[in-house]
Amino acid sequence: SKLYELRCDADGIQLMWPLPDHIDSAKVYSVIDVAKDVDGIHYIGQLEIGNKDAYPPVTPAAAFDLMEKFNLDIEGKRVLVIGRSPIVGSPVAHMARERGGAVTVVHSKVPEDTLKDLVGTAEIIITCAGSPGLIKAEWINGAEVINVGTTFIEELDSLVSDVDGDIAKHTSRYSPVPGGVGPLSAPILLRNVAKAAWAQMSTTGAVLENGWERETAKLRKTYHFGTYKEALDAAKKVDELSTVMDHHTNMTFTHKCVNGVDLEMEFFTFEANQITEKDYAAAQAVDELLSKN
Repeated sequence: SKLYELRCDADGIQLMWPLPDHIDSAKVYSVIDVAKDVDGIHYIGQLEIGNKDAYPPVTPAAAFDLMEKFNLDIEGKRVLVIGRSPIVGSPVAHMARERGGAVTVVHSKVPEDTLKDLVGTAEIIITCAGSPGLIKAEWINGAEVINVGTTFIEELDSLVSDVDGDIAKHTSRYSPVPGGVGPLSAPILLRNVAKAAWAQMSTTGAVLENGWERETAKLRKTYHFGTYKEALDAAKKVDELSTVMDHHTNMTFTHKCVNGVDLEMEFFTFEANQITEKDYAAAQAVDELLSKN
């Protein structure tokens, strides 16, 4: 309920991860309007349906800003991403693939021998596990290392990375901990919030690449059919799909005499009174369904 209230008052929403075990994280994150998703929990899904304006997760974006600043070229390189969380490891791997890297993803459950071999052959290592000492510095064979995963150790009164040992001795370059990626996260968040605020003032009526028009609280698209029967058949199929997805569309028919029939589809999430990830998923499903006709 608090998130629903924030949707009307805030330009951006960042929900801290991880959530307590008793909270349904999928349900909570689905409440966050894509237009206000300044920490990119919907980032990968939005890219897949053609929304190239989706905001990237703050920490991964900070890591790639750092790499670009220091001319670390990923294209064609063997990139090892260590970590798979939905807000850091997974988006980092996606971003690295988008930049042409040959990406391998591992995590803390991978056997040590396998992890050691992969670390030894990687040209670029991006650590996102948040597991101190998971990687031994001596396993690294001259790679460039971006330390994203950090953990505060009370006994040391300091942040430490996932790499244990003399990292300077075994790498060609590395980002320090503390420092490095961490201080860049707040400016990236501010940048996302500023973009979100501006976009919400200026994108009412914006049309996405897949033809859906994004309004303040709904998605809208019009399909044209040659006959009324074709339009009715399509509407019936969409209704059946909507029942399966438990997310129904509003449909409006406009008969244009000899010029056929327009069928307008409209999705919005009633409880939130805003566009949610569920609306985008339903819109994509309708496109796929009707493209088969």
